[in-house]
Amino acid sequence: MYKISRDAFENRYIDKKPKEDKIPFKHESNILFKDLPFIVKDKFVTTDFTGVVGEYARILTGKKLKAEIVRDEILDRIKEHINGGAEAYQLRQIIKQVYFNDQEELVLFSNRAMLYTNANSNDKKIAQFLYDVLNQDRETEIIRASFEEEADNVLDDLIYELLPDLEERPPYEPSFIPLVPYVSELFIEDFKYIIGEKERFQKYIQKLLNYYYFFYISQLSIKLDQMFKADYDKVEELFFTVEWEKMTKSRQNYDFGWRKLEPHVKRLFSHSKLLEMINQDDAVKHEPHENADYKRIAEEIEEIKVTTFNEDIKYLIDVYKQNITDFNFDEITYDEQYEEELLNDIAYLYKCIDAQFQGTTRERAYTGYSKWFIEFCKCNMLKNRRSLGYTLNLTEEDIIFFTKICIKDQEKMKLKDLFKELARRGIMLDQKTKEQINGYYEKLNLIEKKSDSGDAQYVKGIL
Repeated sequence: MYKISRDAFENRYIDKKPKEDKIPFKHESNILFKDLPFIVKDKFVTTDFTGVVGEYARILTGKKLKAEIVRDEILDRIKEHINGGAEAYQLRQIIKQVYFNDQEELVLFSNRAMLYTNANSNDKKIAQFLYDVLNQDRETEIIRASFEEEADNVLDDLIYELLPDLEERPPYEPSFIPLVPYVSELFIEDFKYIIGEKERFQKYIQKLLNYYYFFYISQLSIKLDQMFKADYDKVEELFFTVEWEKMTKSRQNYDFGWRKLEPHVKRLFSHSKLLEMINQDDAVKHEPHENADYKRIAEEIEEIKVTTFNEDIKYLIDVYKQNITDFNFDEITYDEQYEEELLNDIAYLYKCIDAQFQGTTRERAYTGYSKWFIEFCKCNMLKNRRSLGYTLNLTEEDIIFFTKICIKDQEKMKLKDLFKELARRGIMLDQKTKEQINGYYEKLNLIEKKSDSGDAQYVKGIL
């Protein structure tokens, strides 16, 4: 750490014989510093987490699916248990209708069934990312016990017999680096709650993963842009709306929701490239604790001063500018926003990387990277409000879900405390949206008033 191998860097980054229409510099990422599961070339962006849940469940339990589950192959195995005729045909039809959906996918009828959900390569990468940055190999005993359930009925038992055996996964090795600890801690708190009851886990695990995928990456994107000034104990404020309320440009949730977040997300690509560059040494792979990130560099700046890291960063700047031959760096200003020269040098290198991506034909890769997250948000987290554009959005179903995970097993919670719990999870609400949610609770008869004072309003727990 804090020493860049110049030979390793040049071997990985400099093309000695570039093609005529190519620059000599190759932008690498996710080799020694794996921060996000995105790639730039894949046309199929993951917006539905069904496959992610399946692979995530297998990582949790140390299992591996031998091959994809094919509905008709499973149904054909019925004859191994029942000799032909009308009875076998009827059973085949029942299993087909009850245990498979219209897309021929296995229905998640139990925790154990999740282990058989098909996952493509992108699903697998996201599942591994979520496990690495959120679970971090914690709560393994309670997790595995929740998947070792007996069949509820004869048909479930038959389905388990028809499904292929799962393989044991080799000892798991984390790849992605957890960078936002408060999100990970909150996730474990909420994860332990939903896994505590079988039906609750089946119903909400996908929604929990959906939200924490958004929460983690949205918080990370803002922290990375703050570089060495980021406070990793503080939740970055992002304001949400409820889907049925009217919006105006004067509201906090207009300027400080998606409009605030999207520019940060678009710059993730440049940060990923920079963090990979400053971690180049002779290693083939890094353990998470061996990586240099912005937070660690800021905290360990006094130790770094006695190393050659400052000279190494200057070397990176020189080599980068010399080998990006299709961009003029003269207009990129060097800012002295930090007391330490090293921090200013790294910030300057970031500006160079980001500017050349936006000012050359490589902009396509730049936008393709952030598209992974932006398209996910459009499908799961945003509402298109026409002339106002997209806003971060909560549906009625979302409100019920977040109310459950905030109150958990308590009988009730003060309304103002519930809003604080939502804020802990990155869901900020202006006063008008709070009033809309309060009205929704009243509609569901969930508000209990001790007096007319707003401080004495309670929200009852939802079974």
